Amino acid sequence: MRRLRDRKATDAQAATVMARLAANGLADEADNARQRVERLAIKRWASRRIRGEMLQVGFSQDLVRKAMDDVLPADHDDRLLADAVTRRGVPDSERDRRRMAERLMRHGFPPTAVRDVLRPDEGARDVGDRGHARVDPTQVDTDALIRQVRRRYPAQATDRAERRRALGWLARRGVRSDDASRILEAAATPGRYP
Repeated sequence: MRRLRDRKATDAQAATVMARLAANGLADEADNARQRVERLAIKRWASRRIRGEMLQVGFSQDLVRKAMDDVLPADHDDRLLADAVTRRGVPDSERDRRRMAERLMRHGFPPTAVRDVLRPDEGARDVGDRGHARVDPTQVDTDALIRQVRRRYPAQATDRAERRRALGWLARRGVRSDDASRILEAAATPGRYP
């Protein structure tokens, strides 16, 4: 009811919407949250993506936490990740592994967990203060990243949304934020890195 009033709905409009929700069994917000978590879990989404989606829709943090605790098993993410690798196997080519990693990260799995599953032979890598794996700068082809950013996100220097997407793209590749900022600045510099 509060959300409807926040959206400038009249009392009559709010009552109509609430009656419809009650008729469909959706008036109970906690039950609605549990049902939504179940639907998102069926899509094979990791808990991180489910939480983000629930918060974006407008559920409170406490309600999301309770619904996820009620619906998802404690090892939900581990099971999904293991199942994805078991069903498809770990691709042989670097390109196919990268595609699989991007798909898994879109489903909400953390980059470090995806890397550990797709490249178990790499072992533990240096982890930064925010928990992101740090990439060895000697193994990153910075020039190639700059060219790719310039090609994929040509307006990142002037468009804030595109800059955020470019930063996210670099983060998914394991580039630290300070290195990513330098890459974006170099990509925005005309005449460099054709």
